[in-house]
Amino acid sequence: PPPPPSPPPPPSPPPPTTPPPTTPPPTYHPTYAPTMAPTFPSPRSASVKLQQDLTLQWEANFSSGQLSFVATLVNRAWVGFGYSPNGTMDGADVFICRPDAQSPLLTAEEYHLFNHSANGIVPVSANATTRRLQLGEISNMSCAQSGDVTILSFAVSSWSDLKGAAVPALIPGQYRGQFIYAYGDSDVFQQHSTTSRGGVYLDFYEQPSKNKPLNAHAYKVAHAVVMFLAFGLIMPAGGIVSAFFKERLLGGQWFELHWRLQAFGAVLALVGVAIAISFTQLGTQGSHKTTGVPAHFSTVHSIAGLVTFVLMAMQCLGASSRPRLDDSGRSLWSAWHRINGRVILLCAVVTICLGALQLGIKDIIVYVYAGAMGVIYITLSITKMCQRNDEYSNFGPMYQPGKGYTVNDFKDY
Repeated sequence: PPPPPSPPPPPSPPPPTTPPPTTPPPTYHPTYAPTMAPTFPSPRSASVKLQQDLTLQWEANFSSGQLSFVATLVNRAWVGFGYSPNGTMDGADVFICRPDAQSPLLTAEEYHLFNHSANGIVPVSANATTRRLQLGEISNMSCAQSGDVTILSFAVSSWSDLKGAAVPALIPGQYRGQFIYAYGDSDVFQQHSTTSRGGVYLDFYEQPSKNKPLNAHAYKVAHAVVMFLAFGLIMPAGGIVSAFFKERLLGGQWFELHWRLQAFGAVLALVGVAIAISFTQLGTQGSHKTTGVPAHFSTVHSIAGLVTFVLMAMQCLGASSRPRLDDSGRSLWSAWHRINGRVILLCAVVTICLGALQLGIKDIIVYVYAGAMGVIYITLSITKMCQRNDEYSNFGPMYQPGKGYTVNDFKDY
């Protein structure tokens, strides 16, 4: 038989297919807007004649944030200069050239001023000074004497508050501040006189050539005199008239004198507050340690004065809306008016004492004044309590028939 047919050959594999060329994904290179280096004003400098024998030279480097000061005193004596957040000694950070310091090198020292007393002038510790020097917060501190001239110089990029926290010396947009100075009569570091101290408002950017000293002491004396006249003399006199002269000044004369005295005292108090606020605004504009706003009501004295002034304003408003004699609320109003008036006088004495201490008046004088006011107040209170005509006080009817007075003597007062 014939041989079987051979099997068909296997199919040949398909030819290899070439994959289509692939395009690589595009590579994106992000672009960034060019960064602009911060711009600072060019350095500025100026010289200010603080007093006849004291001149201050300063330079402000805005890019480094550093202030440099050189105080030249035409006398061989200690001299100090520094930053004050409120224009007073309280809370100031100052540098003092003390030729009498027990140090192998004559150098400037940094001090914190907590108050006006000798114990309130505290030198910054050596450790804190070393740390500030290492951080570059202070530099170039020197104290030199040549002939009859004493020169204090230092540079700061940060002041130091009473807790040791750094306060930038140049805050962008707030290139100004209030500074204080003082100097002695000799190398011995002791209390300065009332004429060898003061303050200066420095604007390092706007108009440095017009910087001039502020007569801080004159402002404070004017404020003290006006407020003492208002709360220490005139208003207490008005209260005494109301308490003791109702039967001696009839026909409404006592009331006329009472409200005129109190109104005049209130006007003087308003003037005194305006002096204090204007000086603080002018002296510390933009110099607050953190916010760059004026440091109003930043001392115990100013807060006590604010409380006293608010109570006085309430007293004036209450007096202008007093009920008539036949009104049922007259007795309650009279009680409030009298108590609030005594509280105002008490607050005024406290505020006056605090202000006197801040002004630098000797402690013994302040204590004598406070004691005298206490004795006078207690004496007048006892005298009033012992009087037998209580029916004519503010807590009783103003008019009592059969006492020899007519109703017109007390009507509507």
